[in-house]
Amino acid sequence: MLAAATYLSVLLYLVPLVVLAAVRSRRGREAWEIGLDIPFGVALDLLSLLALARLMRLETAVLVSRPLWILGGLAVAGRRRRAGRAWPAWPASIDAAAALRVALCVVLAVALSMIISRPCLNADRRWHIPLVPSLRGQTLPFHNVYAPTGLLAYHYAGDVLGAELQTLSGVVLHASLALSLAHDLLFGLTAASIALLFLREGGRWKTALVVAASLGFLLAGPITFIFGGHGVDGYSYIDFLRISYRPHTSLAALLLVGFLGAVWARLRGGRGHGGPDPRKTWPVLLACTAALTLADEATVGLLGLSLGVAWLVDPRVVHPRRLAGAAVFVGLLAALVGTVLVFGGSLAPGAPPQQVLVTPWRLSGFRHPPLLLSTLRGVEFLFRDVASSLAVWAVGAILVAREERRSRGLFALFTTLVVGGWMLLARIEVGGAAEEGHRFITAAMLATPLFGCWWLLRARAPRYGRVTRTLLPLASVLSITLSAVSTVLWLKLEAPHHCDRASGVFSKEIFHSLNCRARYGAELGEIPTPRYVTKPLAYGYEGCHPVFAPTSQQPGQYWAVATGTPIFAFEGLRTLHETMVGEGEALEATCTPGQPGDDPVCTFEPGRAGCRKEGGRALTCRLSADERRAILAREPAPE
Repeated sequence: MLAAATYLSVLLYLVPLVVLAAVRSRRGREAWEIGLDIPFGVALDLLSLLALARLMRLETAVLVSRPLWILGGLAVAGRRRRAGRAWPAWPASIDAAAALRVALCVVLAVALSMIISRPCLNADRRWHIPLVPSLRGQTLPFHNVYAPTGLLAYHYAGDVLGAELQTLSGVVLHASLALSLAHDLLFGLTAASIALLFLREGGRWKTALVVAASLGFLLAGPITFIFGGHGVDGYSYIDFLRISYRPHTSLAALLLVGFLGAVWARLRGGRGHGGPDPRKTWPVLLACTAALTLADEATVGLLGLSLGVAWLVDPRVVHPRRLAGAAVFVGLLAALVGTVLVFGGSLAPGAPPQQVLVTPWRLSGFRHPPLLLSTLRGVEFLFRDVASSLAVWAVGAILVAREERRSRGLFALFTTLVVGGWMLLARIEVGGAAEEGHRFITAAMLATPLFGCWWLLRARAPRYGRVTRTLLPLASVLSITLSAVSTVLWLKLEAPHHCDRASGVFSKEIFHSLNCRARYGAELGEIPTPRYVTKPLAYGYEGCHPVFAPTSQQPGQYWAVATGTPIFAFEGLRTLHETMVGEGEALEATCTPGQPGDDPVCTFEPGRAGCRKEGGRALTCRLSADERRAILAREPAPE
C-alpha cells in the first residue's frame, strides 16, 4: 500500500504539469519552451494552492486543486476547438532520441537525490517533520508547529510541497518520506528542465551536453578537489547537494532555472534580432519571481537586481522595446510585493525583524571562523571559494571582448550575481550568525554551471579561431567538472558520517517505510490542536497527524522562528498547560498503549474513559485542567 500511495502522490502532483503541457503543446513548439513549462507549472501550482488556502485548509485546497486543473484544461481545449484553432500535437522537437536524453537526465538526477534522501533525515528534519502535517491542517496565514499564534515568518514553500504530497497519498506517507519524495521530484524536474533548454544544442555531443548541464547544476559547489586545507567544504559555502535537502532550497533551484532560462531564451535567437515572442518568457519570469519570494528571499533579490543591470546593458533580456521592458519590471515588483502581502513568508508585514549588521570586509565562513580580507590568508581562501565562478566569468569576459553581442546581457547578469552575492557575504551578517552568509552565494553557485555551458556553446562558433574554440570551452568544462568532482568526494567521504537517522529523533522506526494510516490512524480532515506526545512516539506520530507541539527556548538560536525539537514529561506538559491550552479546555495526550515507561503524563489507569486507540501504536486520552495540575504537582522539586 505504501508503494502504491507513493506512486499515486507523484502522479497526482504532476497533474498541473501534464495539463499545462497538453494545452500548450503544438507541432512547432521548441524544446526550450517545454523546458520552461516545468518551473512555470510548479510555480503556478504552488501559488494556486496558497490562494485556495486563504479560503480553506491546505489539505482541502490540494484535493480541490486537481479537479480544477483538469477542468481548466478541458475548458481551454474546448475553447480552442470552438475557435477552430489547432488541437494539441506532439512537438516535432521531441523525437525518440530527445525523449531518451531527457529521461536519462531525470533518472540520473533522481538516483543522485535518493543517495541521501532515503536513508537520512538531514537538514533540520527535527522541525520539518512535525511542521509538514501541521501546515496540512491549517489555512493561511500559517502558524509554526511550535506556536499556535503568530505568523510563520519563514520560507515555507518547500514544506507546503511536502504537505501536498502527503495529502495526495491519502495521508499514507509519513512527513519525512513526503519531504524526501519532494526532493527526488524536484531534482528530476530540474534535470528535465535543464536538458530541454539545451536539447537543440551540442551537435554530436548533444547527449554529453545535456547530461553535463543537468548534473553540473545539481552537483554545483566550491572546488575543493584541488584545494585542500579545510576538508571537503568551501570556506564560506557548501555544495548545492548538501543544502538542497532544506525543503525550500531544491524548490528555489528549479524556479531559478525557470528565471534564468527565460532570460537565455530571449538572447539565443529566434524571430529576427528581437528574440522569441516575449509572451513566451515574461509569464515565466513573473510566476517564478512570485514563487521564489516564498522559497528563497536572498536569491529572488539578487536575481531582480542582476536582471535590472542586464536590461540596462541589453534590453532584449526582457523585451525588444524599452517601454515594454519597463512594464515587465513593474510586473515583477508587483509579483514580489503581492506575494508577500497575500501569502506572508519571511518578508511579510508583522514578521519578526532580523538583525542585520554591516561588517568589515571578510569571509564569513561556514563552520569556520571569519577571515578578514585584509589578510593574505583571507585572500587565499576567497580565491579558493570563487575559483569556479571566476573561471566561467573569465570565459564570458573574453567572449564579450570579442564582440559577442548576444553575451553582453548574460555577462552583465552573471557578473552582478557573482559580485553582488560575494559583496553581501563579505559585508552583511544576518541574525548574528556569520555562517548564514552562504545564502547570498546560492544564486551565483547554481548559475555558474549554466552560464559555463551557455558560453561553451558560444565559444564553439566557427567564426572564432582554433585556440579560442579550444581553450574557452576547456575552461568551462574544467570549472563544472572540478565542482562536480568535489561534491562527489563529499558524498563519498563525508556524507556517510553526517547522516541523521531515526535514532536521532528518539525513535526506532524507519519513517520512510511507515504507513501513517495503519500505524497511527491518520486520516484526512484533521485540524492541528495542541497535543502532548510521549517521546518514543513524537516524530512518528507528529509526522502523520497535524498538531501544535511544545518546545523550549533554544539557547543561542539566532532566528525568531522556533525550529528546535518537542519537549516532554513535566516540562512539556507545563508548557502546554500554561501557554497553549485554555483553563477550561481539555488537552489530548498520546502515549504507547500499556507502556508508560518513565513518562509521568502517560500513567493512565486501565479502562480510563475518554481514551481511544489510533492505529496500532498510539493511545490518546483527554486530560482536563484539574488532571494536568495533579500531574504537575508530582514534579520533584529542583535540587
